[in-house]
Amino acid sequence: MRHKRGVLRNIVVWVLISVGYFLYGEEIVIDNIALFTEFVEGVENLPVEERQDFVDREFEILKEKLEFPVVNAYEAIFVYKGKGAKVELMGDMTGWQAFPISLNKVEGTNLFYLKQDYEKDARLNYKFLVDDTTGILDPLNPKTCEGGFGANSELRMPGYPEHLEVNYYEDIAHGEIIEKVVECEAIKEGKKIIAERQVKIYLPPNYDETKKYRVLYFKDGSDYIKFGKTKNTLDYMIDKGEIEPVLAVFVDPIDRENDYILAKKDVYVNFFVNQLIPWVEENYSARDDAEGRALIGPSNGGAIITYIVYKYPEKFRYILSHSGAFMCAYDEYFGETYGKKISKAPYPVRIFMVVGTYELGLISPNMWFYYDFKKNPSVKDVELRKYPQGHSWGLWRDTLREGLIWLLGEDAE
Repeated sequence: MRHKRGVLRNIVVWVLISVGYFLYGEEIVIDNIALFTEFVEGVENLPVEERQDFVDREFEILKEKLEFPVVNAYEAIFVYKGKGAKVELMGDMTGWQAFPISLNKVEGTNLFYLKQDYEKDARLNYKFLVDDTTGILDPLNPKTCEGGFGANSELRMPGYPEHLEVNYYEDIAHGEIIEKVVECEAIKEGKKIIAERQVKIYLPPNYDETKKYRVLYFKDGSDYIKFGKTKNTLDYMIDKGEIEPVLAVFVDPIDRENDYILAKKDVYVNFFVNQLIPWVEENYSARDDAEGRALIGPSNGGAIITYIVYKYPEKFRYILSHSGAFMCAYDEYFGETYGKKISKAPYPVRIFMVVGTYELGLISPNMWFYYDFKKNPSVKDVELRKYPQGHSWGLWRDTLREGLIWLLGEDAE
């Protein structure tokens, strides 16, 4: 009887989802989570020897009805169908390899699933770990988020907002990116060298050499272009009148840790402030005052920009820190512990800070910096916004626009 009831219930669900109809004048809305749960219950009501054939046949129909992961309000079900004795979820929600979560295997089948609760507007990167080997993308989920270590599958909960600014639009004016190489001193593997640093310059639509433009300086510059879709965002914002036309300078690191966080980072800071900025202002129509300069950076790059302003407070007016790795500002291993002095140092800037609530190692350091900035009377203004995301280019890509509006838009003082 249990087997027959399960099959009958499945038939009813399939009829509802396939046909759809109105009852008492109101459309019946099928709950995706409930639909998948009913499917699993239907499988488990079958004799074990019949389950795989049923899954192979009916799951193909189910894939046409649902998107994966299956989401509804605050719930998400991750689904894997394929080879493997053990499948685990790892991602922003697990600290990646730190705390992977096992998916449940439906006995007698190659179907695995895991139900989890998340914020309604969460966006999280993840992979599946099959039999303790290398993580793989979710074969059922076409959504991915690119980053410096490759692509990850992307979970978007129903309340996650669409970010139109990151797309390319043919019907708006576009800026131009020029690639340059600047020779400079740098630290690589602990030694000072002469190196060629990659620099890209964004010229806004209708660039006019008779005008002077504010300049946005991006750390990890090529990544902001490739993964952060920054050129698309700037084109979109300028077209919509959300910011005035700007120049943007995308600077790549040579040795990221030595450039951004280790004790010899002053070699990079000296290059940036005393060589690169004068070169930009000599060769392009760039403003040469503090009000005309903004610094933007992610992670370690979000930390170095606060250090640059600490060393040269008179030269900059705006900071946009994406998930700043501010731990280094409090540890003597990384050089001067400027984090302990930030509340009293001259710091006449507007600061917009972003951190993900799944970046467990970064939330506290960002809060420390935020409250120290709040205590500093010289700081023009500071804003810290937290999002249900992890440490990824998805977070930084989708918060660049609101950060620039807060810093540079019409409401900025």
